Amino acid sequence: MNNEEIRKTVSVNIKAVREHLGLTKRQLADKVGVSYKQVNVWESAKAIPSAEKLSELCKLANLPLFALYMKNMVEEFYDE
Repeated sequence: MNNEEIRKTVSVNIKAVREHLGLTKRQLADKVGVSYKQVNVWESAKAIPSAEKLSELCKLANLPLFALYMKNMVEEFYDE
């Protein structure tokens, strides 16, 4: 996977996690200690969260860190 594919996969998975948790972008931002704009940047695949923020997202969603890098994360972990 190249960098662009990684960013896209992580962004899709962050959005899926947020929606699975029933959170708005602002609520997710508050829970992980970033701005609403930063969540928007992540979900639009412009950047990947820092390792610290990825860890916080995974703890919040009760997921292993590697899950956010999986193309089939939603099917594997949320059975949707």
